[in-house]
Amino acid sequence: MRFSKYLAFTFLALGGVIAMPSAFSADVGIGAFLDSEDFLVGERVAFYVSGFNREATPRVVDVHVGVIAPNGTIYEYPNWNAALQPWLAAAPLSANLRFPATLIGNLDTFPGGLQPGRYRFATALTEPGTLNLLALSIVPFKVTSGAESRIVGGATLGFGKNVSSTFPAVLAAVGNFSRVDADVAAMQAKFRQQTPTIDHCLFHQIPGTLEALVGAANVSVLDAGADLSLGSPSNGGVTLSRVATGGGGIAYGVSPNPPVGFYRAGEVYTLAGSGGPDVPAFSVSVTAPSAVTVTQPDLSTLSGIDSNQDFVLRWQGNDGVGEIKVELMGGTADDPDAIVCRFADDGEGIVPASLLAELRDALNANVSPVGNLPGFVVSGSGVSIGPGGVTLTVSRLNFDFFNNDDEDTSLFTIDQTLATEVAIQ
Repeated sequence: MRFSKYLAFTFLALGGVIAMPSAFSADVGIGAFLDSEDFLVGERVAFYVSGFNREATPRVVDVHVGVIAPNGTIYEYPNWNAALQPWLAAAPLSANLRFPATLIGNLDTFPGGLQPGRYRFATALTEPGTLNLLALSIVPFKVTSGAESRIVGGATLGFGKNVSSTFPAVLAAVGNFSRVDADVAAMQAKFRQQTPTIDHCLFHQIPGTLEALVGAANVSVLDAGADLSLGSPSNGGVTLSRVATGGGGIAYGVSPNPPVGFYRAGEVYTLAGSGGPDVPAFSVSVTAPSAVTVTQPDLSTLSGIDSNQDFVLRWQGNDGVGEIKVELMGGTADDPDAIVCRFADDGEGIVPASLLAELRDALNANVSPVGNLPGFVVSGSGVSIGPGGVTLTVSRLNFDFFNNDDEDTSLFTIDQTLATEVAIQ
């Protein structure tokens, strides 16, 4: 099947769909990657591209790399033309090509500069000399001025399975909204320093809660109004009920959890809210990613990771299109010690031994036994497994922004996650 509509219309129609639609070619593909999804005005936005050709013979395609501006205009790299002229015309894709995620350029010369708003970085393959789409990848990103007040939060549909336990897989849908009044630019700088570029890992110690990051006095709970709705065209819907929590908090969730059958990979789910005193009405759609299947090591029997050698992880990949997130998290949410990795979805990632040793030493320096409970330790402000115990998670996720205000950064995220508990030895 070929798409004969204008590329611009297709980009806009699929703006909230991160996974490649099945109607496109399964033999060739292209990936899009950024260093982050949230940037400040004037900050460099570097971009990366991957590609593949599964066919046993070479293929000729046009390669499009561009940015969809907040007003819907598409600008194509490298001269930022608005005429849908490809970056590479009649480009040969070698037989059995696997082109890894590679730094191509940045958006420093984007017309008028990147102003506050919601953007999309997009890459596409088309038949030569036409706008008949063969493959498409889109990554949403946000640019803000760094104003010291913003709405954060949103909602998540998460499918999780702990492979080291007998507990069944769980599907959860939860949401919350907060206003942060703090030095956003400084907060962004902290995150940027500890966010890995694609195909890299970093040692990470940034608190996982807003209150620990900016101080509880700088975080206020927001009211997004009545219940939120979440559903897909062929799989029905659920309601995220508004619930008052302790200390004046407000949360949204489904209780009991939705049946796991509510989650279908490749399905487009729409989250909508009618708005409330603090959050305007919204509607946003995201595609559910496919399940992660790890082939090495066997996570169900993995009990420890040797910090004296690289940790090699293999999974059923997607030819390098899209991302896999890997975390080794110890300590507590307020006081974490962790390794965070971003890998192109090509089926293999390597966590360096040097980072494993750094995590091991940090965990061992921050623990003490808990009474007569073997295997548990005090770490930071809470209790976790140990000594050297971490939770290993491997995730695919898709997301999109749904704020009306340029400074806000609420997200709707859908993820598929495998988890297990291991010791860093």
